[in-house]
Amino acid sequence: MLTGLHNRLALSEFLPLALARGQRNGTAVAIGMIDLDGFKQVNDTYGHEAGDRLLQQLGQKLSALLRKTDYVARLGGDEFVVVLEGLEVAQATTQVEVVLKTLHTVVESPFLVNEQALAMVGMTVGVSLYPHDGMDVGTLLKRADMAMYHAKQNKKTREKWWFFASQLEDGTSDSHVS
Repeated sequence: MLTGLHNRLALSEFLPLALARGQRNGTAVAIGMIDLDGFKQVNDTYGHEAGDRLLQQLGQKLSALLRKTDYVARLGGDEFVVVLEGLEVAQATTQVEVVLKTLHTVVESPFLVNEQALAMVGMTVGVSLYPHDGMDVGTLLKRADMAMYHAKQNKKTREKWWFFASQLEDGTSDSHVS
């Protein structure tokens, strides 16, 4: 309700249909797990109402930015999922990177959290691609989460603030799954 975005339940109903459309149309589907960087500091510095305002503004910006065929949901707290459909299988990574660069610009612009304060956050994203990284929702979500976890672990040395599941090494993916 806070952000006006879809929730976890709506996402669980949407994803199987998105994968079915991808299979039927021979297209790729990207699932991006997003975690905001520095959000706790916003709450600690300006209060939870300011954090709520930031999340509301972020929801509006994400909704305005994405195509009508894309989907964004808030999992809870400062975690979100973006689903991009209709991607060309051979060009999916490139197409996703274009969207991620735009998302990055939007998320890392200042948010007015009260009458006198602007707050900044960053974001880390892990991306899995159907059909390359898995054929079912559970596998794709898990791989996107592992990719996000990998990107978070390597914040100081990473070149990009996102990481693709296809870049995970076998040892990396096994170490995060319990």
